[in-house]
Amino acid sequence: MKRILKYFFSHLVILSWVVTAHAQKGTVAPSAVRIGTDLGFLGVSLFDPDRRMYEFNADIDFYKMFITADFGLSGWEFTQEGFAYDNSGSYFKVGIDYNLIARDTDLNVIYFGVKYANASFEEKFSYSITDPFFSDYSEEIFKPGMSAHWYEANFGMKIRVWKELFLGWAGRIKFAKKSKGEPSSFNTFYIPGYGKAEYDSRWGFNFNVYYRIPFREKPPYKPKKVKKEVERDPEDERQPSNNQQMNIGF
Repeated sequence: MKRILKYFFSHLVILSWVVTAHAQKGTVAPSAVRIGTDLGFLGVSLFDPDRRMYEFNADIDFYKMFITADFGLSGWEFTQEGFAYDNSGSYFKVGIDYNLIARDTDLNVIYFGVKYANASFEEKFSYSITDPFFSDYSEEIFKPGMSAHWYEANFGMKIRVWKELFLGWAGRIKFAKKSKGEPSSFNTFYIPGYGKAEYDSRWGFNFNVYYRIPFREKPPYKPKKVKKEVERDPEDERQPSNNQQMNIGF
């Protein structure tokens, strides 16, 4: 637990440092918060009776940057001939997104970003073997207090569809996974928020709906200052300079 808290607070410090450094330029001040959910996970929960997946998303608008946070709940239970599996847990993600089109008047967003993710879960695996020559055998393996963390790089967009309602999608790659828990004869099968644990990296895709809640007017984009050339009066060009006036008559 201490190690998990260390990871969490260290990343919060990094996020705070980046925002503070950007704020010193006078361009950063939070203007809105956007909250939403993943529609794909809702679809899985509705149409797959074995799975329960819910994810809630939020971001805070800091001009060209967004502080993002996700929280998810996951459950997966299925039974097949001879064995059964049950996994339940939760996860959170925190990160920064950088907006590539900060000048858009509709506040649409095309972004890339990075996130740190952490999951806590438990899983149970049970199986039974029936043998006519030997005695029947059954075993149940329960693994509580499991945890895992990883990083994500993502790219996506959030598009205004009506007033403060936005739709968005994101593609992401999950990497640098590390898991922790009590060793057993059964390897971890699934990590909430990550996917199947046997893979060292995973691709993911999300489809989200958001509602934006503004609490101050977002400052306009400030383009770089361009030095203006000094305009000369045409009459000045027709008048001789002092040197030319001195040479007249000699």
